[in-house]
Amino acid sequence: MRFAAGSHREGYLGDMPISDDSEAHLEEFLRACGFREGSGQAMAAGDATFHYG
Repeated sequence: MRFAAGSHREGYLGDMPISDDSEAHLEEFLRACGFREGSGQAMAAGDATFHYG
C-alpha cells in the first residue's frame, strides 16, 4: 500500500476497478499533479486503520 500526500484534496477520481490500467492511470495522475509518495507508519498491536478505495 502506498500513500500520496494531499491527493485526497482532489476529490472523487471515478470508479476504477483494480487493474494494470487503473494502476497506470493513477501513476500518471500522481506524477502530473506532483504529489509526494510516502509509505504507511508502523502500527502497534490493537491499532486499526480503515481504507476506502
